[in-house]
Amino acid sequence: MRPISVPKTVYLTVSRADGRFRRQIFKSPADSSPSLGSVRVGKVRIAAVKKVSRELIARYPDKFTTNYESNKTVLADLVDAKTKRLRNRVVGYVTRLKIVEGRRAAAPTEISEESDRE
Repeated sequence: MRPISVPKTVYLTVSRADGRFRRQIFKSPADSSPSLGSVRVGKVRIAAVKKVSRELIARYPDKFTTNYESNKTVLADLVDAKTKRLRNRVVGYVTRLKIVEGRRAAAPTEISEESDRE
């Protein structure tokens, strides 16, 4: 039985003296960044913040509101956060989840079948 042959990777080398090629490949970050246009970019939160926030809302759904300041005082009673930054991130995400929950409750759930027939 013959050993499996793996094709050798061939790397192309480019002379550093060729300034034109260097400008094409190594553009400055300001030149190469794509414009986002009207795309909305969301905030990135660490998984620990999301996990704790969701668990708090599941355990105490009536204690939290859409007000950030009141949620901060409620969280201080429930959880001993190690840092102020972590506490504020958790409170912010809890507030955001409550806002989204309120919007979903206010939104119409389904379109009636009668309006589809008309």
